[in-house]
Amino acid sequence: MKKLIESTGCPSKRRKENHERSFTNLSTVEGLPPLIDKNSRFLILGTMPGRKSLEQRQYYADSRNQFWKIMEILFGVNLRAFSYEKKKKELLERGIALWDVLSSCYRTVSSDKDIRKPVLNDLRSFLQSHPCIERVFFNGKRSKEFVRKFMPELLQVYEPRYGFVVLPSSSTSNTHSSLCIKAVHWSVLKVGF
Repeated sequence: MKKLIESTGCPSKRRKENHERSFTNLSTVEGLPPLIDKNSRFLILGTMPGRKSLEQRQYYADSRNQFWKIMEILFGVNLRAFSYEKKKKELLERGIALWDVLSSCYRTVSSDKDIRKPVLNDLRSFLQSHPCIERVFFNGKRSKEFVRKFMPELLQVYEPRYGFVVLPSSSTSNTHSSLCIKAVHWSVLKVGF
């Protein structure tokens, strides 16, 4: 039996080796500029846009991501039929701004779990330069984990003011919550519009 395991390899060990080997092909990815205007009151922070979003230079461009579906439920508007420019306008009209915790990182795929060498955006300066922001929401717990790990002082200083609420990730890799459950949690955004 030992020879069989050594020759074929343990499945979990093979997965780990393949996973580690995939990081030899890491590429640098840089995030998108913030989507914000002077009327924005709610800031939604993701971790780093996925591959399709970066290619198209659009937040939540991958149709599998449920962000726009959640916004449709909250707004009562068919956003997926809109152009990206119109979607941005709809968010901004409701006081919603978008940005990401990371400005750049190394990664092979779109998953937040595969991020290496993260470089954080200067969230402190951003919040100071946008006094209109009242609440900060994290799109999934990974984005807040990066802040907690690399900028703990930001949480200590600003969490009492902004709340720093973690919402269920809109990513389809978040299989813990259905679209309906996610929309219920995200409905805290409706208070302001």
